[in-house]
Amino acid sequence: MGDEMAGSGKWWASGAVVLVTGTVVAYLAVALPSGEAGQPHPGGTGAAVSSEPEEPPDPRYPPVENPIDMRALEPCDLLPPDAAEELGLDPEGELERPTGPFEPCLWRNRVTVSDAAVYRDIGRNGLGAVYDRRDAYAVFTPITIEGYPAVAAQHVEQSKNCQVFVGTAHDQQFVVQSDNALYLEDGVTRAEESDPCARAADVARAVLVRLPTGD
Repeated sequence: MGDEMAGSGKWWASGAVVLVTGTVVAYLAVALPSGEAGQPHPGGTGAAVSSEPEEPPDPRYPPVENPIDMRALEPCDLLPPDAAEELGLDPEGELERPTGPFEPCLWRNRVTVSDAAVYRDIGRNGLGAVYDRRDAYAVFTPITIEGYPAVAAQHVEQSKNCQVFVGTAHDQQFVVQSDNALYLEDGVTRAEESDPCARAADVARAVLVRLPTGD
């Protein structure tokens, strides 16, 4: 799927990534508001169906049909080594300094330095958190990935950075940020040819298909 997506301007129409609707809105701000960070766990790899009480579905996006509780997962558990290598990233992620309540894990590509960071957003209103701030993005494209509602967003249109937000429960989402910068020897930075939103969606799909659902 990655090759299809990277090679087409319509990355959201390929494979298991489906466009719901596309909207371009004014750029106003740059940060998702802070929320409660997920709880650490003793090193396991399991995730379970959320046991939280059912909430009325948010009418702004499709409901999460098969919720996944990610509270038992550390950020660097979200993308296994084999999946990272398939995406051209280093097999082991590096836990970065927390950004507010969020703990991102960073996977690097040491050839092109096109990195991908993943973090969990737990204890708020799931994908609704990014819908609450959709006016902060120049590009805001609702999609679905592997049947889960998601959004691809950029603060600046056609930039080298893109974030994909994926709702996994009414109060949980994970976020993939892709940076398609290529750092040259003279210090000049330019963007790679591939679409950063396509790459972020590829990473998000790799995370989703490997999350245990508790079935």
